[in-house]
Amino acid sequence: MNSPLFVAGDDVEAEKMRAKLLAAEAQKPAVAAGGAATPTKAPVNRTEWIDGLRGIASIMIFTHHFADNTFTQQYPDVLKWGTAESFLRNGQLAVALFFILSGRVLTFGFLRGRNTGVVRWRSLASAIFRRTIRLALPIFALALMQQQVCAHGDTDRAPEAAKYMQNTQLNIPLWCQIDSVGSFLSFFIQVLTNPSHKSILAHGSSLWSMYDQFWGSVYVYIISTFVVMMSSRRYALYAVLCIAFLFASSPNMLFLLGLILSDLSASNITKRLLNKPFYIVMGVQLVFLVIAMIMIIWADAANALDGFFVRYTIDPTTGVFGYWYSATGSELLALGQLWPQTMRFSYWVTAISLMVWVELSHAAQWFFSCRLFVFLGNITFGTYVIQMTTIYAIMPRMVLHFAGNGWSYWNNIIFTYVACLLITWALGWVFYHTVDKGALKLARWAWNELFEQGTTRISQLPSKAAHGIVNQSKLVPGAVAAWCVGFGRGIASAARKTNWFVRHWRSPVVRDRTVLSEADRAVGPTELRSTGWTADLSQDKEAMHTAWLLNLNSFLAPVHMIGIPGLAYIWFHWNPIGTWSYDVLTFGSLWRILWCLSVPYCIITYIGFSTPRIAYSKKTMDARPVCRDLLRNFYIVIVTQGSNEEAVRRGYNRMKPLERLHPSVRVVVLTDAPYAYPDLDNVVCPTDYKSPMGIAKHKARALDYFRHSQHLSRYDWILHMDEESTIDGESLRRCFDFIRYTDFDFGQGVIMYNAYKYWSNWFFSVADTIRVGDDLARFNLQFSVIRRPVFGVHGSFLMTSGEVENENTWDFGSLAEDFEFSQAAWKKGFTCGAVHGIVREQSPGSLRDFMKQRRRWYMGIREINGMYYLPEMAIKLWTIGIFCLVATIINIPFSFIVDGAPTPLWIVIMSDFCFGCFYWLYLWGLVFSELDTGISWWTPLRFLSAIIIQPFASIAEGFAVMWALGSENTGKFEVIKK
Repeated sequence: MNSPLFVAGDDVEAEKMRAKLLAAEAQKPAVAAGGAATPTKAPVNRTEWIDGLRGIASIMIFTHHFADNTFTQQYPDVLKWGTAESFLRNGQLAVALFFILSGRVLTFGFLRGRNTGVVRWRSLASAIFRRTIRLALPIFALALMQQQVCAHGDTDRAPEAAKYMQNTQLNIPLWCQIDSVGSFLSFFIQVLTNPSHKSILAHGSSLWSMYDQFWGSVYVYIISTFVVMMSSRRYALYAVLCIAFLFASSPNMLFLLGLILSDLSASNITKRLLNKPFYIVMGVQLVFLVIAMIMIIWADAANALDGFFVRYTIDPTTGVFGYWYSATGSELLALGQLWPQTMRFSYWVTAISLMVWVELSHAAQWFFSCRLFVFLGNITFGTYVIQMTTIYAIMPRMVLHFAGNGWSYWNNIIFTYVACLLITWALGWVFYHTVDKGALKLARWAWNELFEQGTTRISQLPSKAAHGIVNQSKLVPGAVAAWCVGFGRGIASAARKTNWFVRHWRSPVVRDRTVLSEADRAVGPTELRSTGWTADLSQDKEAMHTAWLLNLNSFLAPVHMIGIPGLAYIWFHWNPIGTWSYDVLTFGSLWRILWCLSVPYCIITYIGFSTPRIAYSKKTMDARPVCRDLLRNFYIVIVTQGSNEEAVRRGYNRMKPLERLHPSVRVVVLTDAPYAYPDLDNVVCPTDYKSPMGIAKHKARALDYFRHSQHLSRYDWILHMDEESTIDGESLRRCFDFIRYTDFDFGQGVIMYNAYKYWSNWFFSVADTIRVGDDLARFNLQFSVIRRPVFGVHGSFLMTSGEVENENTWDFGSLAEDFEFSQAAWKKGFTCGAVHGIVREQSPGSLRDFMKQRRRWYMGIREINGMYYLPEMAIKLWTIGIFCLVATIINIPFSFIVDGAPTPLWIVIMSDFCFGCFYWLYLWGLVFSELDTGISWWTPLRFLSAIIIQPFASIAEGFAVMWALGSENTGKFEVIKK
């Protein structure tokens, strides 16, 4: 802990490094002989969500400046203040967030010393010193760049573009008036010393906030030296200082609010609150989120509060009370003329409310930890200071160019916006890796050279500085050469990895299937039986009906291929989402791009539905070459905790007769002690059993005990079933076809939820039809075409060979052990395929159980690092799809009543396609289930009810996901009642 990485101060980078080290340590898999590495993911990185929030704030600031300099005067109702979509251009709110985040991050490492007992006082002096250099060097570089842009006439076309857009704000920037060395140096010094925000804003644009960035950090450093020694009395000090800063309209209050959040986190107070019951934590989250939303949307209330508070504040530069009044003192100035805008009540209250919500919300932290947002957060400083140069120098030229080519107004503005944003990100990335990182390294080097190496005296500082500069200059050529070599090696390594991925992504390991394990060699010839199926099922009505249904499904791909676009066309023709236009995009409909986030999932669904799932007849299968001719045991394992005796006995008694169909079939009930069924074929997992690595728990521990106790080999196959699952003779026969005629190591078929109490609860019967549709679409694509578990597997109707289970084991700690099992098996080179059979189950019995089930899936899957991030992306796409569908439904009245802006045609087409896919998932899942149980006069009524219930089922799915994302995984496996 004495490493320089862990000193406080301007230690955003140090805190990131520490968090990355801890996260890497948490992700190291434990591997035992014969065991499986557990690819569990560390919890949300405590700095990544901060970077992600900064990244989103940077987009808001850019949109704010771009809008003010383009369309807001000609189209004032677009992104109008006081509407939900105005959040996209609320730049002052974003700046307030920046200030709070700075106070939150800069002091956390130092305040954490109170808990560890090691307070690093020297680090504060180091932090202030380094902070000065880190801000000064980029400011100097940017100011110099702005002068060169002006000198080359790159901003000269701004007035011409302003005429086209009818915008009086866009003009040649005032910083072009700084045309001498003296005025340049004077401006550079004033950026960090002049408290007049408007003066710096006029001549330096976005550099106006650098004064607050510097002095705000100095204040929180100084305040933290006092509060680190104080007990609970420090909160009284916080209150006094907040009131004083608020009275003085000082942005330093925002840094202080960040310091308070940092103190609460460092003192584990935030953690103790999160350990409270879920409804308390969720209630606190909602309170702060609602406050923020009210401040954003309810413009009149926000302006009234702003007007009230500005009457009783003083000028932060002159100290004059009531300076917000006009020169005559008779009336208040317009709120838009007040400065700094970040201290308007509606802005800072919204910012701190959002920060508290994110601090308490695992869901928000998960969202803001998105890799794109984190990347943007890392380059935020560069994009923030460069954006105005892009807007003044590049944007006018692009607007005039597209206007000259006859582009429509909004196509011109939107394309220019996207292009300028991308250019700003690119320049920001370069700025981050050159100037910003260079300033950080220079600041650390200067501190070490001047104050850390040897005795430091004032008289030694000049010589130390001179020697340091000379020594550093000698290192520059070598550093440049090393960078070039490293860059070249990085490119070569990336090329090799890309080549390997393209060629081997499906099979990272090629298995030698001829090698026999000790368990395989221990199997005697007399124990083996043929995998051939000889039982006659012609008198089994259920088996015959299943065969008919599977055969029918073999010919339905064309129906899906036409039906989904047809349903989308009907929705488009009815056009319930309002009017549409041929514009590529408009700012008024910008938020509707959210509808398109589910397009990848829907494309996968459409391809899956359009892929034939052909269940060949027994005669056709028997003509194929045999892959596996011998079998010892075929276990149908009913996996259960054992508490639901009725369901266990019902499933066991229904499947026990299947043992007569083949001599290797054995129906087994697997329970956890103390639950036992002596009169059944019952394997009980003892309470003291531990898996090889001791990681497995709950269901995975029982499954691993079964593997261990039954001495599985490659001649054994296991069909995993839930306690309420049942299978018929035809589906069992097709399991034997899978074993005999394919070389896959594990497989899965279609699960339907009509085994028991079907339609006893109409809501859950409809809600679970999407799972049937998903098996017929997405999982059909996986098992029939890709043949790798890119989307994971279900825990029920999972058929595995003993070889897979022995080598892979069930030694996993995730709540989604089935998903984790499939990923580990893929990594070891095992393959999967489609089992052309049907298993029937039961839907959850209550809304709470329904949500608990979904919550467990998401909590388990989100902590698994799957192969190539594909399963993680799949579950995110599925989640996004649910929320997008809900957003589409909500938008129907919203478009007519609140927002009448036309939607671009391409968004309409994509959203209608997604609508068709989602409804088809539900409705075809229902049709398939009804065909299985038998069509009756109830079927049309059920079909109509599904159309009505489906939106509410989607909303329930969405709330379940929100519950999962807002919950911390405690490792508890909650058994639901069915």
